[in-house]
Amino acid sequence: MNSKLQDIVFQFSSDLYCLIGDDGYFQQVNTAWEDLLGWTEAELILQPWFALVHPEELNITMQVYQELVSGEAIQLENRYSHKDGTYRWLAWRMLLNDDGQVYGIGRDISTYKQQELALEAIVQRQATNLRMARQAEKLAREQFQEAQQQLNSLKTQFEERLRLQVEQRVQQILLGESIPADISYTLTYEDLLRSMLDHLYPAIPHDISGTILLLDTQPEGLESTLENRRYNLPGCKLFFNNHRPLSNQLQEDIQQQMLVRLSKLSGQDLSQASLTVHYLNSLEPQAENTLDDIGSLLLVPLINTPYEDNRIIGLLFVGTEQVEQFNEEQIRLLYHVASNASIAIQQLRFFFITLEKYDLESILAHLPEGVLLLDAEQRVILTNPVARDYLSSLADINGDNVLQTLGGKSLQELQQCDIHDPSCNEVTSVNQSDLVIEVIVERVTLEIHSVYWLVLLRDISDRKRVEAEIRKALEKERELNSLKSRLVRTISHEYRTPLATIILAAETLTKYYDRLAKDKQFSALKRIQTAAQQMAQLVDDILLSNQIESGKLAFHPAPLDIVKFCEQIVEDIKLLGDYRHRIIFTHKGDMQSIHLDATLVRQFLTNLLNNAIKYSPEGGIVRLRLASGNGKVVFQVEDQGITIPPLDQPKIFDAFHRGSNVDTIPGTGLGLAIVKKAVELHGGEIRFHSQLGVGTTFTVKLPLVSSQN
Repeated sequence: MNSKLQDIVFQFSSDLYCLIGDDGYFQQVNTAWEDLLGWTEAELILQPWFALVHPEELNITMQVYQELVSGEAIQLENRYSHKDGTYRWLAWRMLLNDDGQVYGIGRDISTYKQQELALEAIVQRQATNLRMARQAEKLAREQFQEAQQQLNSLKTQFEERLRLQVEQRVQQILLGESIPADISYTLTYEDLLRSMLDHLYPAIPHDISGTILLLDTQPEGLESTLENRRYNLPGCKLFFNNHRPLSNQLQEDIQQQMLVRLSKLSGQDLSQASLTVHYLNSLEPQAENTLDDIGSLLLVPLINTPYEDNRIIGLLFVGTEQVEQFNEEQIRLLYHVASNASIAIQQLRFFFITLEKYDLESILAHLPEGVLLLDAEQRVILTNPVARDYLSSLADINGDNVLQTLGGKSLQELQQCDIHDPSCNEVTSVNQSDLVIEVIVERVTLEIHSVYWLVLLRDISDRKRVEAEIRKALEKERELNSLKSRLVRTISHEYRTPLATIILAAETLTKYYDRLAKDKQFSALKRIQTAAQQMAQLVDDILLSNQIESGKLAFHPAPLDIVKFCEQIVEDIKLLGDYRHRIIFTHKGDMQSIHLDATLVRQFLTNLLNNAIKYSPEGGIVRLRLASGNGKVVFQVEDQGITIPPLDQPKIFDAFHRGSNVDTIPGTGLGLAIVKKAVELHGGEIRFHSQLGVGTTFTVKLPLVSSQN
């Protein structure tokens, strides 16, 4: 057994574990000492081991302790002091380890010793009575020796034969030779108890009934389980093995007597517990007999072995019509039969549990979901292959095999998840971020007084991916709908002003052409031309924005005389723009071997210069600076306009977004979005600086793209 498992056994066993040093003092004890004897570990370590031993067992205990030097395990029974001043009987197994320390394992056998002492007292009384009888017999033989010689001889022979027969039968039952032989092919409580009661009948005469009442540790169905859980009581099973026809009333009286007695022994009120009656033979009931017809009866508890939990699991009843039918030997024998029956019943029960677990594991092995079964302390006791795969990447399990967390969440958190929060019971793996597991946790009762955690693990990664794609598609659809709405609003709003200008100027020319001076005619035509160019620019921006959204905007770099190119753009803007603004163009650096996409450069320079003019309503200076060096060409457009408010700056390059301070200045909000895309297609970057009272400066840096690109 490895040290980790030893620690688990040492700490959680119901037996007494201790480690005693060569000075006779305790070195280490487990919590069972406090549960059984009331002493805490701190109290025990302060006193020697022998201080707790009953004075009558002190010498034999010290003798055994000294014999441990042989290195062999030694067994011992003695009494130990309880903290309340009483004594408890303990059965010990002790061994000296390599470090000279004594390792001891003790079990509480007080109940067993009490029964043994009671039986010894009975035997002593019987022996005393026998000695007295023999003395009386000796006296009688001395007085009537000759007359009783032949009678005594016959009596001795008869007693010897009877003793041999009884001892043979008693030995057969005590050793459990007959009952286990029948159990070997028995798979039901009915067969087991029928076999036991049939073997009991010849050894202990009972001419009315032999009956067993069991606490039902395995409810037969969901309905009975729910019914029992309602009262928090186990169900009961009653097995009648009658030796004569009994009235229904008598059987009910026997049943009630056993329920009352079992209630007292088990500490539970079983008067309302569900009861299933099984008849082990088929005798028809009769109406005559009553409880008064039973002259002698015995009720013996069926108890788990002293090395288990000493829990009462049932009651054995035998009844006879004869008064004072049962003697001391038969009572002792009945207790031994009850003990063997308890062991056989528990073995049968564990057989069914093992069989059910095997069937359950076979079923779980083929499930597509992971299934975990944990005990009340959250120790993992059953898993299927799918669950084991998930545990390797999700679970935090300590050295005691206790499940701490799943995906960083405790079982309590997962069990208390709100059904309206779907992500609450979802966990992910640190190593596999795309693995999403849905965890369903329930506390269930599978056996009497046994609560478990049932955990279901389901891989919902594909579902989450589909949900994410659906959300992304819905978001894209909302963006497209929003873009469509903004596009319609922009076109309807931005087209209205230049279109009204064209209509008004055209009507003026139509109605008053002959009366208008040449300069007035030219002015009207100029307004029509400017408005038409604005509408054409709006259409170009929308078409270009559509190309950007669809990913169809082409990038074709070519050798470009960038200085002449910028001068031409400035001249074109001056011709069509407001003459109140001055555009100053400067350049420096080596302007040779520059490869750019002329169409895209025109787009972002025109937009930046037009914005600089448009958002400087009172006129002023607009500067275009061009520089080249370190493998980059830099464009800088500076104005003295209204600046960009801080709240609008993070969204300034979003399509259709316009600053909150533009008021009635016309615009679509597409210009800077086009500028940014044109710069990105060159592999460049754009940034800006805007300061109230000073103006705004946009800086564009583009790499010098080779002719091969």
